[in-house]
Amino acid sequence: MGALKILRGMYERVVTAWYLHQHPEEAEAFLNFRWVSIHKLANNIKSLFGKDVFKNRGIPQETIDEHETKFHEVRKQFMVTVCKKCNTQRENFTWSLLSIPAMAKKAMPKKARLKKALGVEQLIIEGYFKPTLQPHSTVEAMIERLRKTESGGRLTFNDGPQYDRAEQALFTAHALMLYILDLQMEHFNLDSLESPLQNCLQDFQEIWGNNLHR
Repeated sequence: MGALKILRGMYERVVTAWYLHQHPEEAEAFLNFRWVSIHKLANNIKSLFGKDVFKNRGIPQETIDEHETKFHEVRKQFMVTVCKKCNTQRENFTWSLLSIPAMAKKAMPKKARLKKALGVEQLIIEGYFKPTLQPHSTVEAMIERLRKTESGGRLTFNDGPQYDRAEQALFTAHALMLYILDLQMEHFNLDSLESPLQNCLQDFQEIWGNNLHR
């Protein structure tokens, strides 16, 4: 279960990296959204501990002012309309208007080398949807850690190993590693990686043959 929580972030990073490689014109938005995130975090902290919390922690006023200036410089870039009738707008919750599933569909490598064997959008269930249930406080995450006792059928904590989840995490992580190596080769024109990557792909297919046909 712990591996699945890590896998969720790994999947999103691979999809984002491929997407930005294919859409470099959106890289600036990816970078600029940092200031929106910092602004939201700062507001949450101030709402809990007071408006002077950063000054009291010794953070220079120049740093605070710089972050606010950067936020207001990029804010308009991330405004979305929530009501077309009254034209009400708010800041988007992320840097792109695309969801991760939508981005995954556009993040496919142009070459068919890996696409046929393990499309990144085909991994979205194992690498994104299922793992997302684990780090959050969900009923599914709780149920997955329970089992019924043999005597009495009472619910108790399942403290045994989760071999199926471990296999799921390793299979998906292995596939994502191949995708990120493929990205490095394409983005930096590293033709010398072509043969080693083909060998890695063959190894992957031999190791996980049964999983590929599930």
